[in-house]
Amino acid sequence: MSGKANTSKKKSQRVKRNVKQRADKEDEELDSPENKVGNRAKRNRSHAGHLSSKVTEQTKCVHLKRVKISSNKRTAWQPLPKNTEEYLQSMMDSAILGILNKNIKRKEQIQYHLDQLKKRFLQQCATLKVPPGKLNYLRDMSKLLKVEREQERANEESLASLQKEILTLIPNQNALLKDLDVLQNSAPGKNMAAFIQEAYMKLNGS
Repeated sequence: MSGKANTSKKKSQRVKRNVKQRADKEDEELDSPENKVGNRAKRNRSHAGHLSSKVTEQTKCVHLKRVKISSNKRTAWQPLPKNTEEYLQSMMDSAILGILNKNIKRKEQIQYHLDQLKKRFLQQCATLKVPPGKLNYLRDMSKLLKVEREQERANEESLASLQKEILTLIPNQNALLKDLDVLQNSAPGKNMAAFIQEAYMKLNGS
């Protein structure tokens, strides 16, 4: 009986050792760099999927809701006011000038293309009809256009008055220009110009 007990005890001990070795091997495999990378990739994929679902939910929220309006209500709509068209045209003109003032190539082709776009846009605006009860912002735009035109007119008047003031302070511009020309061509003027140029070259060299 004691022999059978010993053999069963040895078998149980072997089974325990095998189970422990298997568990240690699994722990080592889990701690290996390959598994860590794989687990990290799985986490990244799940996180990316979660982010993509969030982005799609946000884009769904951004979508505007289309409102259906009956044809009976549209009969009361009015064309876009002329002052609003003028304001839009002035905005597009200023935008086109801002683009053309940049140092870009093929300005003539770009200007022709932008003018065509502006023409098509204004043609669409001429056929556009809007609800009569929602034109308050358009009135504000017309007021803003009026203020800008008044400011432009005031600037032109101040510029003209400034030019007159300059002419009164310098009564004989031709004589002044002649004196400046003589001074520039004189020996002291040439020496001064050479001195300034030499000093400028020394500063650049240092």
